[in-house]
Amino acid sequence: MVDLVGKEELSSAVTLGGVQLNLSSIIGPAFGGTLVSMIGPYWVFFMNSAGFFLIALAVLSWQRSYCRLPLEKFAESLIGAVRYVRYTPGIQVVLARNLLFAIFIAAIPALMPVVALKRLQLGSGSLGLVFTCMGIGSLMSAVVLLPLGRARVSPNVLTLAANMLLCVVFLLLAMARSEVLLFLVAAAAGIAWTLAASELWVAAQRSMPEWARGRLNAVHMVVSQGGMALGGIGWGLVVAISNVEIAFFAAAAALFSVSLLLRPLSIDFTETLDLEPSPLPKRFHRFPRFPKPEDGPVAISIDYHVAEQNRERFLEAMSDVRSLMLRNGASSWLLEEDLENPNRFRMEMLVDSWSEHLRQHDRITRLEKEALEKAASYHLGEKPVRTKHFLSVDRDVFLLGQRTRNGAP
Repeated sequence: MVDLVGKEELSSAVTLGGVQLNLSSIIGPAFGGTLVSMIGPYWVFFMNSAGFFLIALAVLSWQRSYCRLPLEKFAESLIGAVRYVRYTPGIQVVLARNLLFAIFIAAIPALMPVVALKRLQLGSGSLGLVFTCMGIGSLMSAVVLLPLGRARVSPNVLTLAANMLLCVVFLLLAMARSEVLLFLVAAAAGIAWTLAASELWVAAQRSMPEWARGRLNAVHMVVSQGGMALGGIGWGLVVAISNVEIAFFAAAAALFSVSLLLRPLSIDFTETLDLEPSPLPKRFHRFPRFPKPEDGPVAISIDYHVAEQNRERFLEAMSDVRSLMLRNGASSWLLEEDLENPNRFRMEMLVDSWSEHLRQHDRITRLEKEALEKAASYHLGEKPVRTKHFLSVDRDVFLLGQRTRNGAP
C-alpha cells in the first residue's frame, strides 16, 4: 500500500482498505450464499478462482524497479528481519503494542459466541447477525470516527480511547442478557477494533523503511496473529476454569491497567520519522581488484580524531551509528580507542559479503544519514573521515596451507 500512495495519504489509504474489507465481509457471504442457491457451489468456486487469476495478472503487470544486486536468500532475509527488529527500538514499541492489543481483542471472537449461543441461547442465524453488527460498527468507525479522530487527537490518544471503549464492551458482554444489547455491544466492539487496529497498522507502516517493508510486515502479522492465538487460548482457559462473566471482567480490568501503563510505549513518534531512502554514494569503491558480489566477509573501518570536549557527544552519536549499521546488514560492530593517542577512534564492522555491503549503502534512510553525518561532524581536520575496506583472504590462506602440507609446489 505504501508503494501506491504517499506518506500524506497513508492513513486514508489504510482506512479505505479497511472499508472495503468490512464491506466485503458483510456483502460477500450474502452474495455467495445467493449464488450457491442459484448456480450451485461448483460454479461459485470456479468464479472465485477466476477472480484470483485476474488479480494475479494485475500484479504481474505492475511495473516496479528492482535492485540489481543478487537477491537475498530466504534465510538471509529472515535473519535480516530479526536483526532489524533487534536493533530498532521504534519497531519494538510498535510490535509490543500490536501484541498487547491482539491478546485482548482475541476475547471478542473467542468468547462472544459463548455469550450468544450458551447464555442467550441464540441460533446460528442470530450469531451471524452479531458478527454482521460488528462489521457495521467497523465500517462506521472507518468512515466516520477515524477521520474525525485523526483530525483532532494523536494516534496514541486514539488507540487508548479505543482501549477504553473495549473495556466498556467487555463489561457489557459480561452483563448482557438481551439479544438487542448484544447486537449493540458487537457494533461497539467493531468500532474499538477498527480504531485501534488501523492506527497500529499505520504506525507500523510509518516505522518501516522501504527495503525492509515486506519482511517487517510479515513479522508484524506473525506478532498480531500470534497474539490472537495466545489470547484465544488464554481467555478460553479462563472460561474453562471459571465462567465467561469472570473472563470478561478480568479482561476489562487487565486492559484498563495495561492502558494506564502504555504511556512510555507511545506510537506518536512514527508521525515524524523520515525513512525516505537516501543511499550513500559509492564513489570510494575504486579498487585495483574489485570484489565479486559473493566475496566476503568484508571488514569496513573508519578512523575518527575527536576533540576532548566532544568525546562524550561523539560516543553518544556512535551509539546511533552502531544500531543503524547492525540493522542494515553488519554482522558485528566495534568501536576502539587508540591507547597511544587518546580520542583517536576506529570504527570497525564486519559484513558477510560484498553484495551485503552494497545493500547497506542502498538501505540508508535520511534519518540514518543524519546520524552518520552527526558522528562525522566531530572529526577533527579539514579532510573528511576515511573509509577503508578489507576483504577476507582466510580461504586462500587455508588452501595454500593445505597445498604446502601435501607437498604440492
